[in-house]
Amino acid sequence: MADQGLIDALPYTDAGDDDLAARTAALALIEEEKVCSLKRPVDYLEPYPALNPPVTFENSAFTKNELERIAAQKQLKDMDTSRYEAPAPSASATGKPEAWEQSLSNAQAQLLHLQNRGDNLELLQQYGPQVWRTHTAQLEQMEQALDLQLKQLSEQEQALNWQRKQEQVEAGQELLQLETKWGSLISKNFEVEMACMALQAEIGALEGASAPAS
Repeated sequence: MADQGLIDALPYTDAGDDDLAARTAALALIEEEKVCSLKRPVDYLEPYPALNPPVTFENSAFTKNELERIAAQKQLKDMDTSRYEAPAPSASATGKPEAWEQSLSNAQAQLLHLQNRGDNLELLQQYGPQVWRTHTAQLEQMEQALDLQLKQLSEQEQALNWQRKQEQVEAGQELLQLETKWGSLISKNFEVEMACMALQAEIGALEGASAPAS
């Protein structure tokens, strides 16, 4: 389309927003433009960069599977707590030394696990608050940076809207002047046409009066 970049609407100056007929006509023009457009609605924003990049979990099979489970509304499996238990051998295996050795090995593993948990809790108590404060400070810096970016974008948006409004108001005033001038010229042309018709009638009357009687 040769005039694809032509914008023939001035929403800041156009009147008739409350006119149902005008609104219906505008919607009809929009639908007609959509039919004639070579772009699909999903392609309208293709030339512009995405505000937020798409989130993918190609490197995290666990997260991907979990999101698929949530989307399918499947019940979450209960946590397997058997590895945290240290049961004695079953009644039928109490006389087997290997069963007791397996239970003893499991109990030792559980004890080592509890010792590791205790060590981790001590490290967390000693270094955790400072690490958390550092992390909180980093989050605050990120928040401030995002707030500044949002403020700059809002200012740019407002400046763009003001510029668009000013341009449209100026164009609307020029269009109003041209429309007024056009109406004045039409009126003058009509007056000239009426004067010409009157002169032609007068000339005809004079020619008829001056013609010799037969």
